[in-house]
Amino acid sequence: MADKPSLPPLLPAPNLHKSIFHPQNSPPPPSSSHSFPVISVMKLILNTPPPPPRTAKFRPQANEIQDKNNKNLILESLSSLPSVVEDAEDGKGVLHSQLCSNAHVGFEEGPPQPGIQEGASSGKGVADSRNGTFGSQSWRKELSETGEFLLHSILQRDGSLGEILDSALIQEGDLLAILKGLRQFREWKKALGVFEWMRNHEDHKPNEQAIEVMIRILGIEAQCSKATEMFHNLLLEGYPMNAYAYTSLISTYSRNGMYREAISLFKIMEEGGCEPNVVTYNIMLDVYGKMGNSWNEVVSLFEEMKTRGIRPDECTYNTVIAACGRGELYEEASNIFKKMKADGCPPGRITYNTLLNVYGKAGLHGETLNILTEMENSKECQPDIVTYNELISAYCTAGCCNEAAALMDTMVSKGVEPDVFTYTILISAFGKEGREEKALEFFTQMKNAGCHPNLCTFNALIAMYGKKAKFQKMMSVFDKMKSSGYNPDRVTWNTMVAVCGKNGMHTHVARLFKEMKKAGYIPDRGTYNTVIGAYGRCGSVKLALKTYSQMLKAGFCPNLSTYNALLNALARKGQWKEAEAVLADMKDGGYKPNENAYASLLHAYGNGNCIVQLKALAEDIYLEVIYPSWILLKALVLVFSKCNFLQETENAFTELKRRGFSPDLVTYNTMIGIYGKHGCIDQALDMLNSMKQDGWKPDLFTYNSLISMYSREGNCRKSEAILRDMEVVGEKPNIMSYSIVIKAYSKQGLMQDASRILSEMMDSGISPSIVTYNAFVAGYSNLAMFEEAKNVINYMKKHGCMPNERTYNIIVDSYCKLGRFQAASEFINKTIETDNSFDHKKMRRLYKRITEC
Repeated sequence: MADKPSLPPLLPAPNLHKSIFHPQNSPPPPSSSHSFPVISVMKLILNTPPPPPRTAKFRPQANEIQDKNNKNLILESLSSLPSVVEDAEDGKGVLHSQLCSNAHVGFEEGPPQPGIQEGASSGKGVADSRNGTFGSQSWRKELSETGEFLLHSILQRDGSLGEILDSALIQEGDLLAILKGLRQFREWKKALGVFEWMRNHEDHKPNEQAIEVMIRILGIEAQCSKATEMFHNLLLEGYPMNAYAYTSLISTYSRNGMYREAISLFKIMEEGGCEPNVVTYNIMLDVYGKMGNSWNEVVSLFEEMKTRGIRPDECTYNTVIAACGRGELYEEASNIFKKMKADGCPPGRITYNTLLNVYGKAGLHGETLNILTEMENSKECQPDIVTYNELISAYCTAGCCNEAAALMDTMVSKGVEPDVFTYTILISAFGKEGREEKALEFFTQMKNAGCHPNLCTFNALIAMYGKKAKFQKMMSVFDKMKSSGYNPDRVTWNTMVAVCGKNGMHTHVARLFKEMKKAGYIPDRGTYNTVIGAYGRCGSVKLALKTYSQMLKAGFCPNLSTYNALLNALARKGQWKEAEAVLADMKDGGYKPNENAYASLLHAYGNGNCIVQLKALAEDIYLEVIYPSWILLKALVLVFSKCNFLQETENAFTELKRRGFSPDLVTYNTMIGIYGKHGCIDQALDMLNSMKQDGWKPDLFTYNSLISMYSREGNCRKSEAILRDMEVVGEKPNIMSYSIVIKAYSKQGLMQDASRILSEMMDSGISPSIVTYNAFVAGYSNLAMFEEAKNVINYMKKHGCMPNERTYNIIVDSYCKLGRFQAASEFINKTIETDNSFDHKKMRRLYKRITEC
């Protein structure tokens, strides 16, 4: 056979491939690394004041205690309270705890109680504390004229308060009112000074109400160790501690995420013979609800209070329903709601809003409309801004962002104006869907309406730009955030960690996590969950499991989000057996797997090529054994497409539409992609038109799918035409876009066109990858232009891209096809001499290819 077959005539154009790969003229490829500006971001965040330092946790000793009215038992138990663990964020994602629940725990008057408060806070916690504008000011009525003067003097005093108090003519009730006033002015140190003075003066010893108020003051200011120390010392001094004093300290622990301490003190209270009241039980129900993995304890405590003759009030029911929301126990929440009505406790607006939150988290957006109708038919519980925000959040969770936006219009038409939470929920939802223009449209609308963005809004924008790797825009949001008077918080850090995970930068995840702790931010369970999820997205299951172990050592128990993060990490690697084990652990731990858990299991089966279990789980979803939510039906579309099952993918997409769900951009792209793989060009184009009609703008993935579709059909000119369409609409092609077109031309032997696209790609600042180079090696080898193929390999090495085994396989196989076995053997021998990475195993595999021809 001739050494070189006759070639088709080449067009009389410049020999572009030689100008690129020829050893005498080989300019280096451009650097295309879009590295994440982690150092800049860390410097920006670290340039802001850290959170207040945590005070040392007080561990009182009980060796001095005299046996008096069970005080030995109380004090010994108090001194052995478990180590403090703070757990400030415990939601479904880095923004969920700030966005989806316009609900806050705490009462201003009386011992703090759990429950969802009407009217979401917009972040104006202490806008003007010096003017006493924080909370209720009923204490002013309790002050005498002398008391008012004394309070003013205390506020003006910087040093010791003893001289002022010693010389004052204090009237009865003034000191208690002064303590309440100092609470409103957020002057906890001065309040503690007044209280200590009272303890040292026989005529002004603090009574039970003063003790209760002082504990609450310290709790509000997160001075947990001081509150514990004071409680301990008062017991030593023989002060009577009633249910309200205990309840105030339990509330202090709960408010600051010290759930184990709250549970321990509750047990101490009962063992010491102090009967809990309805407020105590409400707080403890909230504690167990926040801890997660505690639904059985919530039910047990709920039944216990009724057994003791304590009638649950509206706050009790609201708290239990809210606990259902944390575990997405929507059926249990519905039963509690019915029981509340049956027990003669009429639900209030807070109850309805809490139930909306539960259904929304579970993705049951259809159920939320029934609740809305019931509220509208009730004179006492008309929907308010919180109601509509929960509705909008529910629709966003279910993937119905367009419908959520329409709900805002409905809300406005009924006289309810959107607030910062309304806009931020929509900005976050559209940002997660990749609909940047729509998210920014709401951001502009928000500013035009005179509604100022808060920290949650900025965090949502940071997450949106980070998801798309638009790091410069992300940095500009940081600048805007700081200029608006906001400092990055723990959620900002968590968002940055999630961004690194989304972009596969596991080393930056570790660095951010380390710097976060250095900056004084103590990781909470939400942070650990975010880090586990980030490592999972990077494909680092080992690091995800290591972080999980660190979380357990730090004293945090896994919650639903933890299990879901682990499942997601295992799913990406196709480790379905391990995923099944985690799901079993989740159930054994008292958690009900939600849609995210089952979606991860679907992906684990798909990635692990476990088709029988995949189809069985899909059948359970279709038959509603597992609720067929938008997330699960979308997961079926994605997983079946990844497995290249066209019919099953179409079935899942049809079911999603049949149930009234709107496909998002990812779902449409998936359908276009699988139709393209199967050569169904007409169906792919029909899906593209449907996508546009639904308001979705084709993105990079859409265009790459179309380029790939035409490339498979051998229509390389059409592939390039799609590339030009991208440029027209302003969608910048990436390395995959160019590489697919190059491969299409190379397959057809049109190497000059392939070289032309390569030059264009490099001019745009994108370096060739191993896939790009292998396309040229294959193209030249198929044309028996082996010297040109070898020039490509030399060029690759020179510019830092080492050939892989496939590169050598291409040339060896091409020699063999031409019957040039000796040339193939010589090529292998030469490669052994020039490529240090070429080991004996590779050599044997290459020689085997020759013998098998």
